[in-house]
Amino acid sequence: MKISREKPLLYWILRIIYKINWEIIIISWGDTVYSKCNIPPDFIIHEQTHLKRQKFSKIYGLWWWWRYIRNQEFRLNEELVAYQNQWKFIQKTIKDRNQRSVMLDKLANALSGKIYGNIIDVYHARKMIQK
Repeated sequence: MKISREKPLLYWILRIIYKINWEIIIISWGDTVYSKCNIPPDFIIHEQTHLKRQKFSKIYGLWWWWRYIRNQEFRLNEELVAYQNQWKFIQKTIKDRNQRSVMLDKLANALSGKIYGNIIDVYHARKMIQK
């Protein structure tokens, strides 16, 4: 996996559709994770999940992104798998129960938020991430 601080071309498409901001977004495509900021270890796990599911191929990655943009159910399923893996990592690495709960709330709020098109409510997001 490579990490780049450059904006991929895909960013501009996502910006138009989802109104994303380069200051806070992470984009995985092909074999690279693109982000302006440093990526925390739990988010590396999240993004690695996307890369694996894209099969490390630029062509397949394009197909994955096409489905991700066009199909709300596909987007939800892909994000759920990534957030579930991220949550498993958090559970293994953060021992403080209160801190884990705060992290879970952040994940659920992110998944239920505007960036993914409000595809799930926060209550169900929290429950699904924990599965």
